[in-house]
Amino acid sequence: MNEAIKSVTEYARTWKNRSIRGEYGCPQETCAFFVRYVFRTVLHKNGLMPIAHSRPYYQENHIQALSTNENFADSLAGDAIGFKVPTTQVQAGDILLFKDTCKSPDFPVGSITHVGIALDSSGNMADSSRGLCHVRNYNETFRGKLVEVRRPRCFGSVSTGTGLTLSNGRVSKQGNFKEIKIEYAGSTPKVYLDGKHRSFRYITVDVAQSSLHFKLFSHDGRTKALVAGHHVQSLEVIAKMQDGLHVWVGGRELKPSAVHIGVS
Repeated sequence: MNEAIKSVTEYARTWKNRSIRGEYGCPQETCAFFVRYVFRTVLHKNGLMPIAHSRPYYQENHIQALSTNENFADSLAGDAIGFKVPTTQVQAGDILLFKDTCKSPDFPVGSITHVGIALDSSGNMADSSRGLCHVRNYNETFRGKLVEVRRPRCFGSVSTGTGLTLSNGRVSKQGNFKEIKIEYAGSTPKVYLDGKHRSFRYITVDVAQSSLHFKLFSHDGRTKALVAGHHVQSLEVIAKMQDGLHVWVGGRELKPSAVHIGVS
């Protein structure tokens, strides 16, 4: 598994049993938003996915294709997203597309109505529905409804930069460092690796302790920092690998349930 796939799947796992409703731009039905959010958060600009206006699935199965946008599951069902692979050959990081999960007369029978991210080749995926994120086995939850699998093109050329992720008690790290420090004081955040200042275009911080979340996003000079969903003008986060992972936010050591820090 390459580092990009590992980073995407580990970050997707950190959302288990969490609500994504507070994220900017999140609609009521969140499956497509969740997939796009995970990819762009971890892979930054390289993780931005287009809208698949051309969706071969509908033509191949003689189903009426309705118009789509980035918040619909079938907006990820096209060659622009990634090449199609057999549903029997799912790998971690693949985008999984399901039919008939939404009982509504608005969608023709057979329509793609749900999407998730494969976490392995054993049937586990991360997805979101009505704001709550899940890690579950799609063979049990959506038995017989998986109709298409797309392998994202971005995995072929993306480098995830530097960072670390804590998910389900496991820590994965990209880059050769022991400590990463993010300082934000109302302007462009500063990043220090082992005490040395480094410049990055993309910075993502997401630390969860119980129901409290600390977040910072700085992409192409635009920065947003939040604590418990409220915008703040200063935030300091330190993560150190020393006999395990230790995390400090605002000078106070936490015992977070999930962490993702990425810079590139």
